[in-house]
Amino acid sequence: MSENSESVHVWQRNASEVSQIARLNGINGRIVASNERWTCFIPFEDGFSELFAKRAKGFVVVWKYADDFGLWISAFDAGRELGTLAFEWGALSRPVSQALLEWLKDRSRGDAMDDLLGLAAEVGPLGRKPREVRDAVAGRLGLPAYDWLSPHYARDTPIEEIQDEFPDAEDIL
Repeated sequence: MSENSESVHVWQRNASEVSQIARLNGINGRIVASNERWTCFIPFEDGFSELFAKRAKGFVVVWKYADDFGLWISAFDAGRELGTLAFEWGALSRPVSQALLEWLKDRSRGDAMDDLLGLAAEVGPLGRKPREVRDAVAGRLGLPAYDWLSPHYARDTPIEEIQDEFPDAEDIL
């Protein structure tokens, strides 16, 4: 079975802050994991990732991954879309918006940012394995959770099962 993932990652907001954003905007979902940089949230309804990102006050990344097609990281700051970093299998890399580049460079080590852009350029021509790219990008961004997460999975998987891997996971209803 091919993986199709979609999740929201909120920069420097803890789980209670992300929960508050979701509740204030009437978006039910699941907080999966947090670290010192990100909190991972999955809306239960399809199509609500971008809505959440547009309504959050700070920096938010919407992560979309499809084994068969690519990885797209759409970035939003204060509700405004900065752009998308695309890693598409078998395609040439697309240009990245200057606003997104500036944000990423300000908040990451320069070599990690250059490495990400280099990886994006190599995906199509070098035919890198999709999960290798997925894991490399998630690692460079420092995401606490990213694989096999989607609204469908969050709706259909009991919270107790998620908590086996992510003990702090919680549902926001």
